[in-house]
Amino acid sequence: MSTLLQLDCIAPRLLGPVPATLADAVRTAGEFPNLAWLLARANSAPAAGDSAESLLANCIDGLPAPGPLVAAGHGLAPDSHCYRAAPVHLRADRDRLLLFAGEALEPDPEDALRLVDEFNAAFAEDGLSLTVADGDWLLFAKAPPGPDLPPLTRVAGQYMDTVLPTDAAARPWRQLLNEVQMMLHEHPVNQAREARGEAAINGLWFWGGGPSAAPAVPLPGAVIGTDALSRGLTRPGDAALAGIEALAGHHDAMASSNAAGSQSALMVWTDAEAALTGGDAPGWLDALQRFERDVAGPLAPMAARGQLGLRLFCGNGLVYTLGAGARWRFWRRPGPLAKRITRE
Repeated sequence: MSTLLQLDCIAPRLLGPVPATLADAVRTAGEFPNLAWLLARANSAPAAGDSAESLLANCIDGLPAPGPLVAAGHGLAPDSHCYRAAPVHLRADRDRLLLFAGEALEPDPEDALRLVDEFNAAFAEDGLSLTVADGDWLLFAKAPPGPDLPPLTRVAGQYMDTVLPTDAAARPWRQLLNEVQMMLHEHPVNQAREARGEAAINGLWFWGGGPSAAPAVPLPGAVIGTDALSRGLTRPGDAALAGIEALAGHHDAMASSNAAGSQSALMVWTDAEAALTGGDAPGWLDALQRFERDVAGPLAPMAARGQLGLRLFCGNGLVYTLGAGARWRFWRRPGPLAKRITRE
């Protein structure tokens, strides 16, 4: 009996939701035979979660909050609350502020350190400390400033007044965000960015807080991904696999050695989510093509040989489940991928 790979693939926003015009653009973005085949052979069912963070939390009971999980991936575990953080751009729209985020706002390492040092000098007496490690921003707080703010994926592209809590419990957060805006106003880093035609980093957003602790829950046999969450899920002494090709090769080696039974793995793939968080429509189409080539490409042949058990979570309210017997569902013919895209 050959080894069956049981793979949970978390790929938020892979199938939307996106604006209708972007969903329609999939028709001319290229061929997606492997992804379309996997979706056609799979069964679908409701699934909670719309982001990599929430989908992971629903897949793995007892997982630490996103902040301490990312911190663990960098070997950071101080005795305090830890939150994820991100530089943002706040743009005035009449009397409201639009919040923009994404990779385009990421400063170079030297500028990032200058902003971090400025923050820490200003807020050390408040028990707050900001750090950046390999592009991942983290806030450490001796005491939580209040209930968690909404995650970055839900506030990007939104008006601040529609996402920022207004109750009394969130007042310390509102004060901190306002003081950060004042600190960054006309900061030399932003003056240089604007001179280069780049958007100013005139705010920070914090979310996903919890007590700092490394994951203490059973994890899959292999974790695939190079994002911040995948690093936090990699157990001490293990190395996260860089991509699905590495796992496919590992599985083929197991099968050729006549191993029997099953192997579990978890893949976190955030390219589509990152593109949409940054408002990058062409980037989302590029991500869809990369998934077809780098993920669905190796997985579809494994499924066709009956070697794959797959649960694909796309953050669109559904999980697509495909078992070893899916290869016999000949009557399920792949249709245009554009019809599978969830529209906003």
